[in-house]
Order: sequence, then structure tokens, then C-alpha cells
Amino acid sequence: MFELLPIGIAFLLGLLTFRLGLPPLIGYLFAGFLLSNFWQEGKETLTIFAEFGITILLFSIGLKLKIGELIKKEVLGTSLWHFTISLIFFFLIFSIPHFGLDLVTSLLIALALTFSSTVYVIKLLEERGDEKSRYGRIAIGILIIQDIIAVGFIAFSANKIPSLFALVLLLGIWPIRMILLRLFSLVNHGELLILFGIVVALSGAFLFDAVNIKGDLGALIFGYLLSSHPRVDELNKALLSFKNFFLLGFFLSIGMQGMPSIEQFIIAALLSLALPLRGALYYYLFNRSGLRSQTSLLSSAGLFNYSEFGLIVASISVTAGWLDAYWLSVIALAISFSYIAAAFLNKNIFDIYEKFKAKLYSYQRIEQDSDETKIVIGNSNIIILGVGRVGRNAFKTFTKDSKLKPIGFDSCKDTVEKHQKNNINVQLADVTGPEFWYRVQINKKTLKLVILAMPLAAQNIKAAKYLRAKGYTGKISSIARYSDEIQALKEVGVDQAYDLYTQAGVGFAESSKKLLTK
Repeated sequence: MFELLPIGIAFLLGLLTFRLGLPPLIGYLFAGFLLSNFWQEGKETLTIFAEFGITILLFSIGLKLKIGELIKKEVLGTSLWHFTISLIFFFLIFSIPHFGLDLVTSLLIALALTFSSTVYVIKLLEERGDEKSRYGRIAIGILIIQDIIAVGFIAFSANKIPSLFALVLLLGIWPIRMILLRLFSLVNHGELLILFGIVVALSGAFLFDAVNIKGDLGALIFGYLLSSHPRVDELNKALLSFKNFFLLGFFLSIGMQGMPSIEQFIIAALLSLALPLRGALYYYLFNRSGLRSQTSLLSSAGLFNYSEFGLIVASISVTAGWLDAYWLSVIALAISFSYIAAAFLNKNIFDIYEKFKAKLYSYQRIEQDSDETKIVIGNSNIIILGVGRVGRNAFKTFTKDSKLKPIGFDSCKDTVEKHQKNNINVQLADVTGPEFWYRVQINKKTLKLVILAMPLAAQNIKAAKYLRAKGYTGKISSIARYSDEIQALKEVGVDQAYDLYTQAGVGFAESSKKLLTK
């Protein structure tokens, strides 16, 4: 059990960094630095943790793969241009004679610094409830393309010639997909779902390893085979905690390469000076693709930092003998510093936008893509945000009164298309994303009521704030899952908040009471 001591220390430092408003991953990394000089037992255990975490990470990326989203110009074009320019920039920096590095080493360091952090962005979007927002989907799309590039490097680094059985495996991908989708449909919502995800991820890695193809690529492809299943988001969320826990081993093992020297700290700090340039380049490329200034800013802020995939690339390069371990510590520190900078930036990003929106708007292109145009409410006098189970039933109730003209918004394409086929006035929009409130045109004279029926209290609170900020003085009603959320909703201008569980219990009791009279 003594071998698990680093996990306890990682927890304490992770908790400390979290309380400071920083990502816990920074604490895990520094726990490794502290342990590097006096604790060497159990490194094999940490290595297993690290490899398992990376496999689940790549499988999770595969689950998010949507080809249609990736080929959009603001995603594919921006990611490729940013990757190319960043690679050239850092390659030229490290090719300076002062560093005394050969071209291969300079190229590997440059490659490690081109990616943005998938783990950081996913956590940021989850905390805000913006996973399906416009800027959130763009950021995730760019991260997936970067991750595919990284996986390509990982596969190349294996230096293996695929066996003849690799062709058999590739020909069998379609039947495997059919089997996996069928199994997915049979799995329930409990621990069996988590086990199913882990087994599929490891199976993909094992099969690809067996035919001399890097197993990480197999995990990603097997994740993609499940990406079309309607419960893929549920699986992704179920695996999230497991993925983050096992990635702890990766960050610990990187830190245990050794305590960085003063010189390494200085180089990492200097690399942090390039972060504003990274963010500015993202913003420029997003603007050129036709995005609104706010969408461009939010996406750029999320992608601001360096990535854990840079550590994976550097770690593999060290193992292969292509890169000195000295640079692995430098890159690890640079990533930590970038997390700190990104945490500060994203915490204040909405205030920054409000302060500089006039200036940012002046750089915005006049032509915008179809997803960025204005949204007009028209003569509707009720807005329902979130047309899931609660919102759908509210919509049905209002349409029974001819004087009421509701309009609904939801970010789920399938939900919207289903309603539109039934001639229900529901539109597709990123209701969880702040950019929605800059696109929507509200008629304050006709609009009487807004229903907030989104699943997270944070989403409904944010919507209420934006409504009041736009000068809406009508009534707002919101759902809540817990009693303590009701007060928070009322503090931001919600007139009426309903505790779903309490109200459901009351309704159930009233309905059950009628049985006594029969």
C-alpha cells in the first residue's frame, strides 16, 4: 500500500491548487516534482495508471468525433493554420544557436507546444454548462483535430510495421461497429455502462497492438465507432471521472522525472510569454472565418494554454531517445504556467469582452456564417429555453390558449427536428452559450414571459442575467433541481423558481390521492 502514497500527496496538492482557483492537474504535477528526489517505489504502478488514463482519454476523444463538425472552415481551417504557424514559430525559436539543439530536437519541442489542452477545455465547458454552445463546439472540434495529429505522431513513434492481419482488422471494422452498437443498446445506466466503455477502449488498444499498430490509435477508432449512438454523451460523462483519475498517474510520473532547475523554470516562464500570441492568432483566424467577435474571443480564451498532449508527445520522444528528459520538465512547467494564465483569463473573460467589445467588434468581418446571424423572436409572447421533457410539456400547455404564442429554443438538433416535423415552433440555437444573447432580438413590448427549462441551474442563472442585462422587465420562471438553487435564481431576477423534485412529489401525491375516491 505504501506504493500508493503519491496519490495521497497528489490529492492534497490538487486540493490546494483547486482552492486557489487553479486546475488540480497543476497540483498533481508538482506532487511528482516533490517526490522525485526521495520516492522511487511503485513507479510501475504509476506507469500503468498513466497508460490506462491515456487510453481512456483517446477513447473519449473518439466518442466526440463528428466529421461534419470537423470539416467546417472555422474548425478545420483554423486548426490547420494555427498548428502550422505555431510549429514554424517555435521551431525557429529553438533553432537559435543559443539553445545548441539539433533540428530534430527543435522540431519535437515545437510540436509539443502547438497543442491546446483537451482536459482543461472540457472541464471549463462543463463548469459553465457550455458543452453544446457555439464556441464550445468549435473549441472541441479544434482540439479533436489537434489530438488526431498527436495520435498520428504516437502511432508513428511506435516504429512498427503493421502485420498482414492489420488488413483483416480494418476490413472487419464495419461488422465490429454493428456489434458494439448493439451491445451499447443492451447496457443499462449503472456501473455496467462504465465497464462497457472501459472494455471497448482496452479492446481497441489490444487489437491494434496485436497487429503492430499503436494501441492508442485503436482506442480512438473504437471510440469513433460508438460516436453515432444516441447515448454517447452519457457514456462520455460516465467515463470522465475514471479518465481524470488515471491521468493523475501520468502527471505524477512526468513530475517524477526530477525537480526542475532554475534554468528550466526561466525557460518555461519565457515560453509563457508566447501565450498571448497563441490566443491572438486563434482570434484572428476565427474572425477571418466569419465568427462573431464574442464567439472568437471565448473560443480563443479556451484554447489559450498548452496541452497535456504536448507532454505525451514529449514523453514518448524521451522514451524513444529522440529528446532529452531536460526538455520534458521544461514543457511540463510551461503547461502548468499556461494553466494558471488560462484560469485567470477565463475567469474574467466576460468582463474583458464587455470592456473591449466595441474595439473587438470593429475587427469583426461583415460577412458571418449562417450560425452567427441574428435571431428574431417575432410576435411570440412566451420564450421557452430548453425544450426537453419539462420544456416540451410547458409548450403543450401554452399552445392550448390561443392568446399565447410560445417559441422554443434548444441546442439539440434531433430534438428540434422532431418538434419541427410536428409543426411546433422550436428553433435550433445554443441556448447554453452566451453568444445566443447577443444574437437574439427581443421585442420587449410583446414578450411577457420567459421559461428557463435547461437542466443545470448555472445555465438558467446565466440566462436570467443576460435577459435582465438586455433590459427585459417581464416575468421569468425557472426550474430548479435543489431547494438551495431557488434562492440563487431569485437573486438574479427570476420571479418564480420551481423545485422539480418537490413539485413532482406534490403532483404525484395529488394524483395518487384520487385513487382513494374510486
